[in-house]
Amino acid sequence: DGFFENLREKFLLDGMYARLNVMVAEKGGRGRLPPELDVPQDIIGRARLWAHYTPPQTGNLSEQPLAVPYTADAERLAEELFEKQEDECEKARKNEEPQWKISVWNRACEIALRYALIYACSIALKPEDTVITADAIRWGEKFMWWGIRNKFFLTERHYFRTDFERIAESVIEIMRRWHRKNGEETPMP
Repeated sequence: DGFFENLREKFLLDGMYARLNVMVAEKGGRGRLPPELDVPQDIIGRARLWAHYTPPQTGNLSEQPLAVPYTADAERLAEELFEKQEDECEKARKNEEPQWKISVWNRACEIALRYALIYACSIALKPEDTVITADAIRWGEKFMWWGIRNKFFLTERHYFRTDFERIAESVIEIMRRWHRKNGEETPMP
């Protein structure tokens, strides 16, 4: 709690924020632990394969990235995704969006491909058989669109350049809640 409320302009503008995958979890219930999940054995087994996977010529000191192949249709979708990213960046510039939003759009394809890799890894029977497919790209793109819209919404709702903006928004929110509870036409005392 408090992540968005503590954002500062420097953090938004230096590119770090654009690189983050932000997933907001629901607040936990008071006084009780969450239920234990019953994880299927095939998922545990696949996770163990990944935990013990050490590809040849890799490691902490390796300069060789481990390339994951794409299917031909996935490669085409990835190229289209990059074009969509460029279109969104251009639209944001034309609309004179804040620089932090343009920075996020500039990373959209990278984010989607990261998610596509996670998808591909999750369905591969063995780590060395991982291939990025069209389905992986589509899933990654869908997740990326959701993530960016969510990041924009939460940032715009909670980030303020000054303390005055923050306090003014909290007063407005108090008024909104009061009117939701008591009716829009009812004057607030």
